Amino acid sequence: MKRFVALAFAAAFAAPAYGINTFKLPVMNGTDGAVYDSATKTDAVFVVESYQLRCGYCNDNAPKVDELARYFSYEEKVQFLNLGIDRDNRDYQQWIQRHNPSFPVLKDAQRTLWNQLGGSGTPTTWVLNCKHEVKWTHVGSWDEGTREELKGVIDAELAANCQR
Repeated sequence: MKRFVALAFAAAFAAPAYGINTFKLPVMNGTDGAVYDSATKTDAVFVVESYQLRCGYCNDNAPKVDELARYFSYEEKVQFLNLGIDRDNRDYQQWIQRHNPSFPVLKDAQRTLWNQLGGSGTPTTWVLNCKHEVKWTHVGSWDEGTREELKGVIDAELAANCQR
């Protein structure tokens, strides 16, 4: 119960913009040896959702994130990414089998990107603009209000920082 209250209290907030470097991480649901390189997406808005296989809130969010990714599938400049912070490759394969995400599952076992983004709990959702600046953060499960707020943030970042 205490964890739920803490997650609810930490809910969505507009993050002050801060930048991160580009990142390269292994893609766990792609061909063997595939690497996701954010530097090749210089005009993209990134929606990064961190998870752990055994996190109930993460498993609850997975279909909601996938639904929003399908909603934005027409927009190639919106990149949805699952950021796994588990260490064991079997955990990634179980996640992929369970949720069958329509976008890349990245392995961040050392939590390098997660730490750069300011990760403090799972699930955490970040929106990064085209300059790799964190513009929005949400810790915990999504509700309908979170989804609508996230859609608005994505649309605003596309309009403000990206050439359509």
